[in-house]
Order: sequence, then structure tokens, then C-alpha cells
Amino acid sequence: MKSISKLILEDREKRSETVKTIIDDGFGAVVLKANIPGPEKRLPVSYLLVRYYGALLNRLLNTKPLIIDGYDGPAYIYRVDPETDWKTRMTKIEETTPLGRFVDIDVYQKSYKSKTRNNLRKCYLCDNPAFVCGRNQAHSYLELLNAIEKNVYSVIKETLFKLVKQSLMLELNLHPKFGLVTPYSRGSHPDMDYNLMIKAQDAIIPPLVDMFFKGLNETDLPKLFKECREIGKSSEQSMLQATGNINAYKGLIFSLGLTLASSGYVLGHHLPFSSIFSAVKAMTVDLMQELSIPPESFGMHAYQKYGIGGARYEASQGYLLVQKNLTEQVSLEPASLMMLLIKIIGECQDTVLLKRAGSLEKYQYFKQLVASIKEYDLERIAEVTDLCVKNNISFGGSADLLIVTIFLKLLQQTFYVI
Repeated sequence: MKSISKLILEDREKRSETVKTIIDDGFGAVVLKANIPGPEKRLPVSYLLVRYYGALLNRLLNTKPLIIDGYDGPAYIYRVDPETDWKTRMTKIEETTPLGRFVDIDVYQKSYKSKTRNNLRKCYLCDNPAFVCGRNQAHSYLELLNAIEKNVYSVIKETLFKLVKQSLMLELNLHPKFGLVTPYSRGSHPDMDYNLMIKAQDAIIPPLVDMFFKGLNETDLPKLFKECREIGKSSEQSMLQATGNINAYKGLIFSLGLTLASSGYVLGHHLPFSSIFSAVKAMTVDLMQELSIPPESFGMHAYQKYGIGGARYEASQGYLLVQKNLTEQVSLEPASLMMLLIKIIGECQDTVLLKRAGSLEKYQYFKQLVASIKEYDLERIAEVTDLCVKNNISFGGSADLLIVTIFLKLLQQTFYVI
């Protein structure tokens, strides 16, 4: 049986042969790898780094890479113009971006050897040149790995905070909005307003991001679901404390929490973007059974009487509606998001609407009324919104799915080559 060091060496030789083929074809090559010490290269932090910088390089180089993975860890290989000074640009990325020192971006142009840097890279833990510390074994493997993870996870955590916040605000700022809270209206929610929703957001975002990191390091999806449910309960309490016991985002904690947990799992295991949906489905494989087990709840009543499973159903299906919407060109402009919300209202199972409607007939009426809006007509949207408010109608479940869609669009832009 081959040793790990031998397998790593073989992977490097294969990567070198790929680069040589690109050079022989008359192109240059840019190779992105995580700069991880030690024999184990296939770590969640490695995959996060190459996904994060891979998306950045894809935008800069305007070309999709060959993505490979093996004992030497993940690598992206880009075929580029052989005349452009890519080394200067790649060195700038390594030296000026927050996590640049934890990646290697090698440039090959008209040579099988990568272009050399003009200066030596420093150690992760001190100011000495990295090769000196490596030669002298100045720091242990665990010290170096802990330093990498601490820095990478800190930046990724900050990035996720921004993505979640942006997703929430893009939905909240839409106006008018069919009985939902906006910057200018309480809608059908006399106990809520714009400022209260922002307070609720600030309370739930930290535990939602925690669910991402739970997923990043977990291998058992049903176990991950149980762990995230506990975090979700804590998140609900934080929200209620911030809002004076008003439920502003309980449904979203469930839906977006599942999405963040599965996103972490998929990124940590170097899986394709579409695996986020299959991971959600695997996490919630037994979820619909809860609607047949006491205690009695409105969700159980809705499912047993009308076959409407709400948030549980949408999750158990792996958010098929969200996945379908993301295959189309989703714009984050208000008009586009409003039309996307209208589409979601017409197609999803929304138990928030059913509870407020009070009957299946009224539920179907308001779904069809909103779905009848086929183009962005603010006057018509305002008319339907007024009717929703007069009838105490709101579409909380649909709004949650819009936020999930926005978040996944932003996540895709940030971590995936598109």
C-alpha cells in the first residue's frame, strides 16, 4: 500500500503534466491551491479557501478552471493568455486580500516552471520567512493548522454575516408586499414594524451562521439536523427577547438554518452547489412524519386536512422551488425580486397564508390573486396589497423561500465558479 507522501507526490506529478499540456498548447496556466502544511490536505478549510478564491479568480480571469481533487488537496487550473503579466496580479491577491497568504497561486507562462516571487512569504505565526520556520520545524503542525483555521473561519464568518444580512434586507426592503412588513408599512402585522424586523435579524444571524460551521465539520446529516434544531431553539429565544416576545422570523430560522447547515456541509466536503439541495433532503428525510404525531398543531391540522405541509414539506423536497428558480437568471434588483416573490407565492405551500386565510377557498383565492400579476406593475401590486391587508393576509412562508433563494444566489457568487 502506497504511503500518503507517495500519493501526494503522484498527484503533484499529474497536475504538472496537466500544466505542461496547457503550455504545449500555447497558453499560460494559473494554478490555485490551499497553502496547507502537513500530510492531510483534504480538509474543510482547504476546500473553503479554494472555493472562495476560485470564484474570485473566475471573475478576474473570465474563464472556468479545471477543478481537481486528490491526496494533495483541491486545485483549480486556469488556461490563460500567455502574454499577460498574471504573476504580478496573482501576487497582489496573495499579499493584499484577507486570506491570500493561505493560498498558493502559481503562474506558468512559456515555461514548465512557475514564475518566482520577488519576495519571500512570511510564516503564519511569526515574522520569519516561512521556509526558515519550515526547515527548522519552529512550529508544530497543530499550531500552524489552528492558525490557518482561526484566520480563515473568521473571514468566512464575517462574509456569511454579510450574505445573510443582505438576503434579509433585500426581502425586507421590497414595497409594497402583500401584507408583509416593509420600510413603509406594517402590512397585516400590527405588532411588527421595520425597526423590529431589523432587531430580530440582528438576533438570529449569529446562530444561523453557527449552523454553517456545524455543517462544515459534520459528516452525519441526520445528526447535523438534530444539532441545528437545538441551535434553532436558542435562536428563537434570542429573537423573542430582542422583539418583546414577537415572532418575526421563526419560520425563517428553520428554512435558512437548514440552508446554511447544508451549505457548510457541501463546501466542507468539496461537493457541487446542487448538493446543497440533496443535503437538505437527506437531513429532513423523516421530517414529514412529525405531522402525524401529537401534539396537535396548526401545521399538523393543515397537512392532515388539506395536504398542505408548509415549511416541512418544502424542506423535505430539498427546496425544489428554490432550486428551479436558481436555474433561471435571478436578478437582485427590486423589480425582479418582487416578481420572484409573486412566483413563489403562486407555487409554494404556505401555512402562514392558510392560517390567516382561515379556509382553503380563501387560501387558494389569494394565492391565485397574487399569481395573476404577470408583470412588474406597482399600481396593481399596491391594489392587491391593500386587499391583503384588509383581509389580514400575509405570506410569511413565501417570504422565507425568497430569502433562501437570495442567500443561495449570493453564496453561489461568493464560493462557486459560475
